[in-house]
Amino acid sequence: MHVGSNTTLTLTNSTISGNAASDSGGGIAINGDLSASKLVLTNSTVSGNAAQDGGGIDISYTNASLDNSTISGNTASSGGGGVTNYRETVTLTNSTISGNEAQDGGGALNGFGKMFFINSTISGNRANSKGGGVYSSGLLTGALRSDSVFNRTLIAGNTATVPNGVEVYQLSGGVVTANNFNLFGDRGSTTAQALGGSGVILFGGSDITATSNGTDPTNLEDILNTTLANNGGPTLTHALPATSPAVDAVTNVNTCPPPAQDQRGVTRPQDGNGDGGVACDIGSYERQ
Repeated sequence: MHVGSNTTLTLTNSTISGNAASDSGGGIAINGDLSASKLVLTNSTVSGNAAQDGGGIDISYTNASLDNSTISGNTASSGGGGVTNYRETVTLTNSTISGNEAQDGGGALNGFGKMFFINSTISGNRANSKGGGVYSSGLLTGALRSDSVFNRTLIAGNTATVPNGVEVYQLSGGVVTANNFNLFGDRGSTTAQALGGSGVILFGGSDITATSNGTDPTNLEDILNTTLANNGGPTLTHALPATSPAVDAVTNVNTCPPPAQDQRGVTRPQDGNGDGGVACDIGSYERQ
């Protein structure tokens, strides 16, 4: 699909798979005008598409919201295997970005815009250079910069050739803001290797670094099921084992919900670890 300006594209309960473009947006390319265009993707799958940039979805000058959706198995020869955002605001809620590949930003590439990741899971993506999970560009001109914000998001098990920033890579001039019950990395890398680049990455006491020298070193298979599978609901997800540090990790009752349900439609919060107390899990999957 190629969508021009002054257009809102709304896709619900849909699958876009197996397409290719020579330039941008193998599955969806939406090019707006900063105000009158929008992409709304709900309960949908974008998989197995290919392009130069934005193997799954290429978003330019257009606001977008991706809810309860899975972006998987897409490839880009340049940037953003799963999704690219150029100079606008993209919000992903209860969504999974998995198994995508690109030169930079295997899962997602944020180019001089803002991306918000809310209760989402980013895993199994690969960059042949930098930013296996998320690659965020730096300063363009003036105050225009790339900012990425993570809220209760799980980002682990991504890979990149450049060893620093295998999960998140931030260039100088932009800022990654976390400090809201996120989980970064796994025991296979150090914190510096997981979160790298020349930009600023702000994470804090509520975040979990599952890296080898982090706050809770954990093997990847103990964080989540690395296989994207049908765990109920309209889209594929990564399930959490009971012992995952992501389970019942959101201890601030005023923080979650919302969202009131996970990607599959399971009500939040649940007692996922069986300790007698309910709390929201990190990521798009709420363990029952």
